Amino acid sequence: MTDVRPHLIDVLIDDEEAGAELARFEFHSVPSADEFVTFATARQGGERDWSVQMTVKETGTAGTAYQLALNSPGTKVEVVYRPHGNATATPAEPHYTQMATVQPIEGRTMGGTATRSRNARSSMELVWPLDGAPVKVTA
Repeated sequence: MTDVRPHLIDVLIDDEEAGAELARFEFHSVPSADEFVTFATARQGGERDWSVQMTVKETGTAGTAYQLALNSPGTKVEVVYRPHGNATATPAEPHYTQMATVQPIEGRTMGGTATRSRNARSSMELVWPLDGAPVKVTA
């Protein structure tokens, strides 16, 4: 397996290329908040809650993560993380996929801070829960 180089990372959200709108894309896991834990689950370390955390630019383009968060919270979408930027997954350069539930933007939803830069973009933080751990795809 080859090393991940951030400049190659690519992401699909519901089969739509999202790399041009994302500045950050990370899978996170935390111990589950579920109060009922079986002995079998406890032996395996307990359940985990998974999420994808993203920094996205504010855009009016339909189908983007930002527009999904504004207009379609509760919608299930497939996220595909392509850490090597390759279009087809291989054993050496796999992809990772999972279903996410679109969540509304928390806090500031539009706007930004004044700047002299003509290249600056307003961005938002999104956190969407996943149905489970990301699944490795090799073909």
